[in-house]
Amino acid sequence: MASLHVHPSLGLMWNTTPPRPVTSQDFARGILRNCDPTLAPNGNPGYYVSTIQGFKAFCTAFENSNPAESPAARATFINNGMTSVSGIRRRTPRPSSSR
Repeated sequence: MASLHVHPSLGLMWNTTPPRPVTSQDFARGILRNCDPTLAPNGNPGYYVSTIQGFKAFCTAFENSNPAESPAARATFINNGMTSVSGIRRRTPRPSSSR
């Protein structure tokens, strides 16, 4: 199994008001959301389950959770996964002045 290392490009912004930078945490959260039982069949964790260390256990637990749980409960599960899935590592982006 491998680890997923995310290095978002500097200057990549969300289309929000006000715009905010896309972070490695955003990418990690997106990967973890693939296991959300309320997204089935749209989530597609199959590839990541076999390649990211610790992802299978996270997905199994998430997929076995009650889909009727509140969005806040699912967000908490995902946020806890940010540190519990050993194969997902996030790096702090370099400041834009260091380009």
